[in-house]
Amino acid sequence: MTAIMNTSEKKVEINLNVLGYKEDKEWTALALEMDLRGFGDTFDKALEDLNDQIQMQISFAVFKNNLDMAFYPAAPTYFALYEQVRQDRMRNYLTEKHHDYEYEIGGLPMPAAHIIKELQGTFEETNSSCG
Repeated sequence: MTAIMNTSEKKVEINLNVLGYKEDKEWTALALEMDLRGFGDTFDKALEDLNDQIQMQISFAVFKNNLDMAFYPAAPTYFALYEQVRQDRMRNYLTEKHHDYEYEIGGLPMPAAHIIKELQGTFEETNSSCG
């Protein structure tokens, strides 16, 4: 039987899966595990916007002491589409075919603890000014 290693002393990088697609002339980047969307003129710009959304959502969930608020998955259709696009990309990579794609895939790392902590201060300040 193989034991699961304690990773608390090691750096663990967890990535969120992202599906990108174009609506009209704007790119949407969808974090599948969180059902959050970022928008931009390019897929990279949409990823940047999405990264900000992810940081804010996780920080708020930690602030509220309710991590379930952060992780609400997108519809299963998007997961299936992500997997199809990923497989197509692997096949195209192996056959060296390059296309202009209708969809993009990517990943974003979970925000670092210090970023979450900094953003929590924002919620504390907002909460104290409302009361």
